Amino acid sequence: MRPLRELQSELLRSIESGGRPDESLRSLLLPSQRMPVEARLAVYQNAYRARLVECLQSLCPAFAAAVGDEAFQAMAFEYVNAHPPDSYSLNDLALRFPEYLRATCPRENGQLWEGGLFLAELARFELCLDQVFDGPGIEDREPWDPGTIPTDEEWLSTRLLAAPCLRLEAFEFPVEPFYSAWKCESGLSGETPPWPRREPTWLALTRLEYRVIRIPLKSWEYRLLCLLVAGSTVGDALGQIADRSVDAAAIRACFAISARNRFWSGNLG
Repeated sequence: MRPLRELQSELLRSIESGGRPDESLRSLLLPSQRMPVEARLAVYQNAYRARLVECLQSLCPAFAAAVGDEAFQAMAFEYVNAHPPDSYSLNDLALRFPEYLRATCPRENGQLWEGGLFLAELARFELCLDQVFDGPGIEDREPWDPGTIPTDEEWLSTRLLAAPCLRLEAFEFPVEPFYSAWKCESGLSGETPPWPRREPTWLALTRLEYRVIRIPLKSWEYRLLCLLVAGSTVGDALGQIADRSVDAAAIRACFAISARNRFWSGNLG
């Protein structure tokens, strides 16, 4: 008699793969009066996939609403077959979903279908939200006080330390406005907003009091913040953005927003 652990592992592999059981496993499974062995096993195989599809929908609710239930079920089923979970937590189920959507995006007139690219970006946006929410935060830390840097000269030579929950993201489509409109309209009318046209957008994501904060950025703000997060001094970062349309008032406003939303956990002189 084979060890129970070995039999359980083989049964699990058969459920995960969705295929026919091999003969060694099949010989241990019994048919019922109404169902052969394959049909009985398929009950577990289908239930397993249905649960994964349900989990993926809970992780990507705006994406699911954007494509509709029937299309989502088909796309999610294909995804979980291509990328079965390999983590102890189903929170990680969507990690490869944006990449999968981009890799399988259909072509239109020789180019990747714009609608498919939007959906991949929307899935990436929702993944970012989950990662910021579930990741490390600053709720147990004292707020950093920018007033500890007294002079302009010291400010310019300062390196700021980013909060662990800060994410700076660039998207090919305005996914945040779409997501916000979906959250509003789904609660009021149940309608899904129209898909947007391609337009680059930039976003800061962080977490305050266990709530994910979404802050739209201008392109120069995104570049400036990326330089600061990468370790540039304030002076070097300001010198590198080289945007003549940005005045001192706009720069002060950008720093004020970043401080108010606790982008920074400290500084190095």
